[in-house]
Amino acid sequence: MQIQSFYHSASLKTQEAFKSLQKTLYNGMQILSGQGKAPAKAPDVRPEIIVLREPGATWGNYLQHQKTSNHSLHNLYN
Repeated sequence: MQIQSFYHSASLKTQEAFKSLQKTLYNGMQILSGQGKAPAKAPDVRPEIIVLREPGATWGNYLQHQKTSNHSLHNLYN
């Protein structure tokens, strides 16, 4: 009986974690494709990490610009 209860509890937690991961990946893909918006400020993130300052900017455009320029996030923080 305890084993079934433990299995059921673990199964529910795994399903919740998978659904959360699915949602995170979907939202990330929406942002990268330009169909979604990056949050104005993610929780527990230093403000200087937020790089999209222009209205209407998308992560897809930002990443494309990074790819074609000699600037990178690595250089910004060094």
